Amino acid sequence: MGKRHKGTPRKQRALFVQATTTREATEIVITIDRATGEIRFDQPMADVYLGASYDRAKGPKILSRVPQHGSPTFDVAAALRQNFDVVCAVDTNTTLSNGIKYSATGVLIVREAQNNSQTGRVDWNFDVPFCILFQGLAHPEENRGWQLALEILYARNLIKETDRVGLIVDCDLGNIPDYNNRIKPVCEAFYLPPTVQLIYASTDAGNENVANNALYWSDRVAAQCLEKANANAIPFRTQENAPFTAVAIVGVDRAEP
Repeated sequence: MGKRHKGTPRKQRALFVQATTTREATEIVITIDRATGEIRFDQPMADVYLGASYDRAKGPKILSRVPQHGSPTFDVAAALRQNFDVVCAVDTNTTLSNGIKYSATGVLIVREAQNNSQTGRVDWNFDVPFCILFQGLAHPEENRGWQLALEILYARNLIKETDRVGLIVDCDLGNIPDYNNRIKPVCEAFYLPPTVQLIYASTDAGNENVANNALYWSDRVAAQCLEKANANAIPFRTQENAPFTAVAIVGVDRAEP
């Protein structure tokens, strides 16, 4: 994770909402509700995203991008509350140790805690239901991690088929709209389930907002599990006819900072 050196000025952030018209248009009228911060378009829009970025020499750095439906907003926390019933963060780390390729997929469930009435701040809890460890996970490792994490979340009834699920990830930004629209498979023949949308967040901005923070902690969970795997502290189960040679589902109490 990239870190800002002490004393280095924080780069100015830009919040933006991007959307695509569903029909040809010569003009678009946009109104903003001052009381709620919600944005309204005068015509139907598709592929609506809330983004955060900052400028850099080689082009804007995208920090997060959250899909939105209905009335969009410039607030990430509000966008998560309005558009999803369950929010999860999934990150996969891969390393090579003693000639064995290990991958770990850290999984978090993001839950909104009770609002702080004195500060007005929204607090969030990060539950870690499990981490998946693999030997020989096939490329693309990150995308396979999303698929396998979703399969286990559904199997354990941690998410339901009717839940609107936001899955926070940190790669393949350019393909996310096509994944969310089921134009492209995430990997091989696997398309996102109908009620799942990918949310992008960069690990270079762990404290930027709740999406970035959740992604940072899922990365930490994966890193800690990889350390255990490299130390031969995790028993694996071999499996045939799978995109990996062996797997272990690890229970995680908490992520150590």
